[in-house]
Formats: sequence, C-alpha cells, structure tokens
Amino acid sequence: MAFTITLSPIGGAYAAALNKSDYLGQGITHYGDETCTTSATTSGSDASNSLNIAAATKVAQDSGGDKIDVSFAVYDATGNKQGGVNETATIKGASITKSLLLVAYLQQVGKNTLTDEAKGHLKQMINVSSNSDANWVYNHINNPSQTVTALATKIGMRSFKIDTSDTLYIMGDSIISSDDFALFFSKIDTLI
Repeated sequence: MAFTITLSPIGGAYAAALNKSDYLGQGITHYGDETCTTSATTSGSDASNSLNIAAATKVAQDSGGDKIDVSFAVYDATGNKQGGVNETATIKGASITKSLLLVAYLQQVGKNTLTDEAKGHLKQMINVSSNSDANWVYNHINNPSQTVTALATKIGMRSFKIDTSDTLYIMGDSIISSDDFALFFSKIDTLI
C-alpha cells in the first residue's frame, strides 16, 4: 500500500499528537510551520495493518478547527484507491518532488548504468534531501520540465504542475496533491 499525507501548516503540538495516534505505522516528519508531507510504501502482510483508514479520516476531519489542513490518499500496490480525505487539495511539493526526479533520471540512463558521480548526487538528493544535488539531477535530465511532466501524466497524476521558480530547489514550488503522490508511490516499482 502507498500513502501520502500532507499537513499545512503544522505546529509542534499537532505534530506530537499525530505521532502518538495509531492511524499510521510511522511518524510524521515535522518541519516547523512549513508544509509537511510524508509518504510511505508498505507491502506484504504488513500492508493491511500499516494504515487505519477510518482513524486517519477521523484525524483529518477533526483537524479543521485547528487551522491545519490535512489531506491523505491511500492506494494499493495495483494502483487501486483505498481511501482518502481532501486528497486532491494542492500544495507546494517541496522535497517530495525529488522522487519524480529520481525516476525520470533512472528512466533516462538506466539503473544499471549509473556513474559514481550520478550515484552520489542521487543518494544525497534522496537520503538527506539535498537541494543542490536535486538541482544537479534536474539539470542532467534531457528536457527536464517536459520529461518530469510527461512522467507525471503517464502515471495519472492530475494535480501535478511543474514550477521551476524556486531559487533553492528548482522544483520546490511545483504543485502536488496527496492523491497524485500516493498513486505515484503505488506504481514506483514498475517505473524503474
């Protein structure tokens, strides 16, 4: 199962409450008062136990009075939607869009033909969310805006809109939805 949860804006007290709730098998990443997005993919017998959709829905519905927008979407490994709340609400994607860059780059060069330099940039981009390494990857994709947009379209991501105006990370201001990225992560193994 793949799921993406977005919280915008998020405060420390609310993040702590989410980390203690039982609707999700993993904690929420907290970035101060910025938009927060977390994604995960589970498989096998743990998949059905990793996410309590009813509890997640209740948390999302109860969050409205806290001035916090919550959205989430859940897809199974075959790309079938299992549930969600506000899943088509859009936000700036920030670092989650780096996963699109990873797939686009690997599709371009082939995962078995990576240079040591490329491996280093990809590792830093994903493991520590390095903006400079993500910009390197973006700049080494042929027709990067068109390639990433075509990938998103092929997957069926309806809300994704590339925006390359962010001066720190070139795709940081791109528009995403939880629905798009949960769908993307449910298909990621078939894409590379």
